[in-house]
Amino acid sequence: MQEADRLIIRASVGVERAPLMSLNRNQSEATRAELHSNTELSGLSADAIANALGMSLERVQSALGVSGAAPQDVWLVRDFLDRTIRRAGGTPYPYTSLTESARAAAQGWFGLRDVEAVLGEQGH
Repeated sequence: MQEADRLIIRASVGVERAPLMSLNRNQSEATRAELHSNTELSGLSADAIANALGMSLERVQSALGVSGAAPQDVWLVRDFLDRTIRRAGGTPYPYTSLTESARAAAQGWFGLRDVEAVLGEQGH
């Protein structure tokens, strides 16, 4: 795979050299579509997601679009959507790249934020 075919998502972690997560073009497009499907299933707008998570609308839109987003934001939005759908009695659309088996690696690479802890910080 050529470098031009890879989308690099840089994490903002306050270190000189931020960790990277690479998704190829197909993975990025699939993840974007999966997040879109789960946003629809949740019934929430990007603004409502931003308010619940204490994030700017721009950060949420970037996470939903995958490319250029901090990996922690993409995972946090993913987890929030899944939580919302499950609490309403639904089943989230499955992810092909942001799987539970990929979570441990993602945690090691950039340190993920727990959605329940974030919601607790926001008073939800």
